[in-house]
Amino acid sequence: MKLRPKGLGWEKVNARKTELIQRCLPVESVADFGGTWGVEGGYAVKCATDFQVPKVFLIDELRPSVDLHTSISFIQGDFSSERILELVPNVDLVLAFDIILHQYGPLKMLMNLLDKTNKYIAIDQPTIKEEFLKFESEMPFLQGILDEKTRKAIYPGSMGAGYPNGFWHPKDFRTNHWLWGIPKHLVKVWLEAKDFEIVFEKAEEINKVWYHWGFVAQRKADSPNQL
Repeated sequence: MKLRPKGLGWEKVNARKTELIQRCLPVESVADFGGTWGVEGGYAVKCATDFQVPKVFLIDELRPSVDLHTSISFIQGDFSSERILELVPNVDLVLAFDIILHQYGPLKMLMNLLDKTNKYIAIDQPTIKEEFLKFESEMPFLQGILDEKTRKAIYPGSMGAGYPNGFWHPKDFRTNHWLWGIPKHLVKVWLEAKDFEIVFEKAEEINKVWYHWGFVAQRKADSPNQL
């Protein structure tokens, strides 16, 4: 299955995300949040077929335009909604690829996803380098950067043709845009608060400001939240 169109520089991303899944195997169940856009549920399909995971859930507002494997349960809706989250059972592995930086409430979203996994969460997304921030736990709201020179300096122009010039328009707060620049340190603090630790990570350069960061976090064995 071709997970993303060639020519946008996503081939390495695909390999890294697949490796994150493989690092968690074997598991009995997977929930892929937001896995439709650009990949048509490709990672959920890979879990159900190549990795033979018995129970796989795909949760997204967008319905894939291709038929999914018969063992995949598709839940259509906005997973930032408590009503939709209640439809998703707890699983061994949660996939959160390129979704947290698009949320109006990224911390709450991550906390909700961590509550849905019994063992692992795999997260991969563009991550802002901490040397460009004043504080190590700073999380800049990208549409709030009104200075044009600063926006141009941060804009990930090397990522290819898929991003229009108005991608970070300061008056357009749609979640299909990048809303947040979330540094690694802040994510680690959030994970620690829920008794998770990173057990594998991998990074690849985007440009002088951004890099792709993928990691697997595991619930600590002695966690009071362990199910």
